[in-house]
Amino acid sequence: MARETLETISLWKNGIGVEGMRAIAKPLAALPRLTQLNLFRNRLGDSGSALLCKQLSLGACAQTLHTLWLSDNNIHTFPADILSIKGLVRLFLNANKIRLVPKALGELEHLTQVCLDSCTVHATVCCLEFCCQCHARLGRGDREGERGREGESERGEKRESVNLVRRQNLTYSPCAGGSRP
Repeated sequence: MARETLETISLWKNGIGVEGMRAIAKPLAALPRLTQLNLFRNRLGDSGSALLCKQLSLGACAQTLHTLWLSDNNIHTFPADILSIKGLVRLFLNANKIRLVPKALGELEHLTQVCLDSCTVHATVCCLEFCCQCHARLGRGDREGERGREGESERGEKRESVNLVRRQNLTYSPCAGGSRP
């Protein structure tokens, strides 16, 4: 009975890793009313996050999951199956090492907030409609904002912290408050 009513799961800082994700990804995805999943700082890496997102996109929660925290998990490659989680509204991938974001991410109508703060997303490859630093205020209208912090990496590459926020009636909340519930 509890499985049918479970809506929020917070497993942040549990050291789950890839092996742990192999054990829990399918059961998590099978929760039909899951709306929020927090896996902040669990050393999932590319393999663990890809496995999780694949299961979530195929599972019973694909329509109900609206908030997913995968912050600080040593992710280098954007988990492509995130694009198939139909209910996702807020996505936190901050404090990872993601450099490329697929163009299709910016085309998802249901997604209103993506936090990539502290990732090394290059401004030239960022396909999102507009980007803003986590603490920047939204500008005039519904599709204006400020660019994120720009700087150079240790190798002299241009990098930028990115937080996508879009929609006319969105109430903006900084990622700093959103990376952990």
